[in-house]
Amino acid sequence: FNEADGCTGCGLTGTILRLRKHHCRLCAELLCSDCSQFVELEEAIVSLGKDLPPAPVQHSLRLCEKCLNIIASAREEAKLRNADHTVEDNYRKLMEAKEKCDKLISSYTKMHKSICAGKVRYSLDEGNSKRVELIKQFKIVDTLSERVAVARSTSPAQQKVQAHIKAASFSTN
Repeated sequence: FNEADGCTGCGLTGTILRLRKHHCRLCAELLCSDCSQFVELEEAIVSLGKDLPPAPVQHSLRLCEKCLNIIASAREEAKLRNADHTVEDNYRKLMEAKEKCDKLISSYTKMHKSICAGKVRYSLDEGNSKRVELIKQFKIVDTLSERVAVARSTSPAQQKVQAHIKAASFSTN
């Protein structure tokens, strides 16, 4: 690395003991080898909801942590969309996800206040990591909320239960 082109993952600059610099294949951020990981191209394509090329793809992509989180989040959302669960299962998972969001919001708010106050208890990287985790959890809540809203009910009793679940799932605490 030259001084202007440091690793966006760890901030490493210079060429001391580092053989090569790399770029994330999705966002083009500059990375050292320790701050990048590989994911199979086919997995990345499918996770992002794109069509696979006709011929099998046998390549790996070097990605930064942010892009790896995007791929993991997309994979999790696809799993939730494709799973066949009852309204009650989805509601239970939704409440668990909302509870996790509440805890993350509390933790993130504490970090944010500390960083803004100039205290060194948390780093910006920790704050950004917590923010990415929170966004991922919000996407899970959105996916589960949508599943509860569009689920088909088979009986009037189930429709009544579903109406109460929908009302509860979209209310704020």
